[in-house]
Amino acid sequence: MRRVIPALVALVAPLIGVAAAFYFGTIDVPGLRQSGMAAGTAVRDAVAQLVSSPAPEPADTPDPAAAPEAAPPAWLVADKADAAVTPPAAPQAAPAIDLSAAAPAPAPAATAARNPNVHQATVATTVCRAGYTKRLRGSFAARYRAMLLASAAVPKEEWQHWQLDHRVPLALGGAARDASNLSLQPITQARRKDRLEVKLQCLVCTGQVPLHVARREVERDWQAAYHRYAKVKCKRPRKPRDRPAT
Repeated sequence: MRRVIPALVALVAPLIGVAAAFYFGTIDVPGLRQSGMAAGTAVRDAVAQLVSSPAPEPADTPDPAAAPEAAPPAWLVADKADAAVTPPAAPQAAPAIDLSAAAPAPAPAATAARNPNVHQATVATTVCRAGYTKRLRGSFAARYRAMLLASAAVPKEEWQHWQLDHRVPLALGGAARDASNLSLQPITQARRKDRLEVKLQCLVCTGQVPLHVARREVERDWQAAYHRYAKVKCKRPRKPRDRPAT
């Protein structure tokens, strides 16, 4: 723009001079005609010189692509930093759940919950003999039951609703006085479990179910075993009838 304005002025000024010379050359004013013609001659010479002279070289313009970028102002950098969005953190893997806490407690050792004198080879002389469980109970069961109820702060008027339970029944060779095999049980459940114990004892003594299987069924889930063996019939051998003498 700075080069265009002087060029326009240089072109317009001679034209104005030519017009003035022409005007004053035609008017008959003493001395003015001659001066006007001289002015016109000077203007024509200036125009000729302007036209014949080469155009000035344009100044070198710096390449915007080559020029280094100016550092952005501090206020712009601060605004960009404030407007930056923090990317969301990567989701962390869910902690592994310890299933062992929900698993049932392991069964006590065989010697802790069972009578070591009772096994498959001795069932005929132990659990299958009449009166076997009664001899083992004695007065210990009643005294231990009272101690558990008192320790649990159960009111005495509620004691009748609880019974001492053998986790592995005495009828299947459970330990009679081992604390790991003794616990309190509501009377309603105890009566149902007693029926299962009688059924399994009969199945063991008749050889229909092995002793270790019967123990495992009761110890793992006696209520499921109750439904499993409820309809199983125990095949007791029939006693021969005495025939009257003839």
